[in-house]
Amino acid sequence: MEGVSSIIRAHKFILAIYLVSAVLVLPCVASEANYEKLRAQGMDLAYNLRFEQATSLFDQLIQLDPQNPNGYLLQAVNSYYRYQLGENSAVHAKNFLNLAEEAIVAARRQLAKKEHALDAMFCLGTAHMYIAAYHTWESNWLRAYWYGKEGINYLKRVVDKDATYFDAYLGLGLYHYYADVLPRFAKAVTFVLGIDSDKRKGLAELELAAEQGTYSRAEALLFLGSIHLYIEKDYQKSLTYFKKLAELYPENGSYLMLLGESYQKIGENEKAIATLTQLVREEKTSRFPVLVVSSYFRLGNLYYNTRNLPKAVENYQRSLQFASGSTGNVGWVFALANLNIGRSYDLLGRRREALEYYRKVRKADHKHAYELAQERIKTPLSKDNGYARNRNYDEIIDIYQDALKENRGSNGSNTSARMAELRYHIGKSFYDKGAYQSAMAKFTRVLASQSVEQPWLKPWAHYYLGSCYQKTGAPEKARIHFKAAYRFDNSDLKLEVEKALQSLPSR
Repeated sequence: MEGVSSIIRAHKFILAIYLVSAVLVLPCVASEANYEKLRAQGMDLAYNLRFEQATSLFDQLIQLDPQNPNGYLLQAVNSYYRYQLGENSAVHAKNFLNLAEEAIVAARRQLAKKEHALDAMFCLGTAHMYIAAYHTWESNWLRAYWYGKEGINYLKRVVDKDATYFDAYLGLGLYHYYADVLPRFAKAVTFVLGIDSDKRKGLAELELAAEQGTYSRAEALLFLGSIHLYIEKDYQKSLTYFKKLAELYPENGSYLMLLGESYQKIGENEKAIATLTQLVREEKTSRFPVLVVSSYFRLGNLYYNTRNLPKAVENYQRSLQFASGSTGNVGWVFALANLNIGRSYDLLGRRREALEYYRKVRKADHKHAYELAQERIKTPLSKDNGYARNRNYDEIIDIYQDALKENRGSNGSNTSARMAELRYHIGKSFYDKGAYQSAMAKFTRVLASQSVEQPWLKPWAHYYLGSCYQKTGAPEKARIHFKAAYRFDNSDLKLEVEKALQSLPSR
């Protein structure tokens, strides 16, 4: 529940996962050889993050055939990813919206021509979906859902007329999947707008686009990798997808970054460090401070989790250094990197420096990080509540148990609250080990505690206690605790509860 949680952001990415960088393109209406050559060259440049050169070629497409919506849409999508990955995001956002509207106008004109009607509908669907993606990023929810619904309607019409129009399954798959995994507060909106939700269907459609799509293959692979990395947590699958993308487009640093994160998740820390270190050292990566910031932050996490704390601090500091000179979408790092530098200094026994960094965490940058920093200002992080994830469970449990004994003998004012947190960590370690009965005993003690300062502690204890009941064959007791956990105002937890409730047998 701490650190960078992409699931916290998941509801903002109905159509786009952060830091993606492929370009979806359309079948070409114009048949001229020169048009096709320019389009292919522009696509290759865009997939390899050479946005400026791609922009020049897409402008030539528009000049060659001003009535064709493809040139406008290619340029719009190119601007959309520059908005996400590049500098001066406000300028790129404005360009994207203007070009997407021009693509929509041109595609509507094409609808009247029978021979181009299907491609025009696909263009309309894709343009609306990207505008919806933009509005989800900006938290303009009603606009996002309206444009998304319009986009889905067009794409449905495409596959109704031609089920082999495989590129259309990318957008359909994304919307069917995300509408299903969204937490309940967002699902209410999808229900009102009549949006279908079917996670399995969505994944199947994305696989179809990845395997048989003509132009959507790379982006389908990207979304499948991101879904399995951040939501399904099937890290072997995410590794497979990102390996393939890194092989296809070696100049696309975002694929390499996500590959490194996948290595980390399966415990291949050396490969993860080597992959991310290669990325930040490459000269071409420096063109994208947003990418550099994210990669250094991930390196910091790797070193922090393996308790090479000086190297963790070094890499978090580098992420902040690049963020301070960036005009891209990097506001989150000022909260999370400062929080983790503070944690690192706490574990190094340098409390004064830890406090300095905890106090730099601003609520406006990241609410959850701010709350965690406030907790750490009150109570220092020590090895018993910040222990390395790569140690074996029995050793971790022993350390927590020793800390619990020490706290029982303490007369400090925070002793009861501290013991509740320690019991939670012991319970979580038992849970990870598969010792569910022992975990249940600890989580039950946490919930019975009268002195709990951390607002997240009891909700997450409810969640893991519910998971224990589920795994030990008591679904109704599990349901009670999942519903209790859901009342906590945390998107990360709500998404986990939603998935857990869906996996319970129906009454």
